[in-house]
Amino acid sequence: MCIFAYGQTGTGKAFTMEGTAENWGVNYRTLKELFRVSKERSDIMKYQLFVSMLEVYNEKIKDLLVEDTDHPAKKLEIKQSAEGTQEVRGPSQVRVHKTDEVWELLKSGSCVRSVGSTNANELSSRSHWQNLITLSKSFLVLKSYCLLKSCHFFTLS
Repeated sequence: MCIFAYGQTGTGKAFTMEGTAENWGVNYRTLKELFRVSKERSDIMKYQLFVSMLEVYNEKIKDLLVEDTDHPAKKLEIKQSAEGTQEVRGPSQVRVHKTDEVWELLKSGSCVRSVGSTNANELSSRSHWQNLITLSKSFLVLKSYCLLKSCHFFTLS
């Protein structure tokens, strides 16, 4: 699944995707539903959710969840997978258990995004932003494991 928010500066892309603590955006509403389904099916399946957060700015990919700023970040690149799809290999993946954890993660990642002033918006983001949710599930009855494809949420500036 992939959801894009695209438009001119100041049209509400970030608000639509992120929202506020009182009025959640698409990212959080989707995760809330994933957590609800996970809990509802917990007697037959075990779900694990992981969040990654990337920024593309000046043709460079930055991992927004890297905590150790004393060491240079590893270079992230877009590569073609064996299935023929394009992907960024090696971003940080943080396991999350509830929506509040996601809110805190994405708030901290949002704080390190590249911003700059434009005529339309004083604190406009000058980058493209991707939130990636990876979901895996284990069938408790069949004792099998499945890594589901990821959900991508893009805010394009």
